[in-house]
Amino acid sequence: LQNLIDQVMANSLGENEIELQKEKIDAESFLNTIVADFKIAHPKITIEPLFNTKSTILVLDKFHLTTALLNVLENAVKYGSTAITIQTELIKNQFNISIKDNGIGISKNKHSLLFDKFYRVEQGNLHNAKGLGLGLYYVNQIIKAHQGSIAVISDLGKGSVFTIVFKV
Repeated sequence: LQNLIDQVMANSLGENEIELQKEKIDAESFLNTIVADFKIAHPKITIEPLFNTKSTILVLDKFHLTTALLNVLENAVKYGSTAITIQTELIKNQFNISIKDNGIGISKNKHSLLFDKFYRVEQGNLHNAKGLGLGLYYVNQIIKAHQGSIAVISDLGKGSVFTIVFKV
């Protein structure tokens, strides 16, 4: 019970309460490490990096950002994805990371609620996937703490695309 309470407290911090330890990182190398670790943990999931950027240096908190990105990837698997693509693009001084999956998708009327604290998308009246409804809230807080943004494009039965944008 104490572990559950600790997890709720740690993941429910607001963007202004998160202490970031920012450092300069090579974005592509950083993302490749996350992809490699994810492949080890999920060998049956196809994950493909499509990096359309080269040697982009970002100033980020590696620990918090790794946790946030892994949360999005884990959600993709939790909600039925067998193939994930991580794509990067540099557009007008913005570094974009798109995570596209082929999972069950999310109905459009739920998109605005996804990043709310304790919100979980219902499947009928049941939650088949375990969780506290804090993961995407935490992801959003981490991205905001980095002065970035996150958005989702999805539809039921068609997978999801989460796009994270950072200023360069």
